[in-house]
Amino acid sequence: GTEFQVNTDTSGYHQGNPSVSAFSNGNFVVIWQRDDSSGSGIYGQVFANDGVKQGTGFQVNTYMENEQYDPSVATLSNGNFVVTWSSYGQDGRSNSEVYGQIFSSNGIKQGIEFKVNTFTSDQNNPLVATLNNGEFLVTWNSRGKDGSRYGIYGQLFNNNGIKQGIEYKLSMDSDGHTSISTFSNNNFVMTW
Repeated sequence: GTEFQVNTDTSGYHQGNPSVSAFSNGNFVVIWQRDDSSGSGIYGQVFANDGVKQGTGFQVNTYMENEQYDPSVATLSNGNFVVTWSSYGQDGRSNSEVYGQIFSSNGIKQGIEFKVNTFTSDQNNPLVATLNNGEFLVTWNSRGKDGSRYGIYGQLFNNNGIKQGIEYKLSMDSDGHTSISTFSNNNFVMTW
């Protein structure tokens, strides 16, 4: 086929930082960051396997003040998908925290958006990946928790967005972007 435009609304200075994940039926969802009236927000669109839009585009984040950025998306074993992002000032402080939202396969919010990180300082660069047991893993950079500039931390969730255990350290002193992939035995590999 040919390339196609993902976004419908072309207003604003910046549309970028896309993330994509495929469903088991071949459809896929694309998430991206777009300038909006509050600064920036996270938006999405579901597509059929031939690139035809399914329904209309949607806004991911419910909290709309300040800026939301660094989106990541992963499809879940129950047919839903989860999106994570950084949100500036959402918890009343002048720092970024990581939030998530679960959606049905057609882009309808399931429940409310939830805070991923427990330790609060400055969190960014979140990534989300699905495990075969139905859980999902979110990783992010956390400033100052381990005494270094930025350490990489992770938190497991069940497919309803409920934390499983506590957040844990994956690496120290890394303020760059990471990449993550999971294996069939629920192990995962991460690079930074």
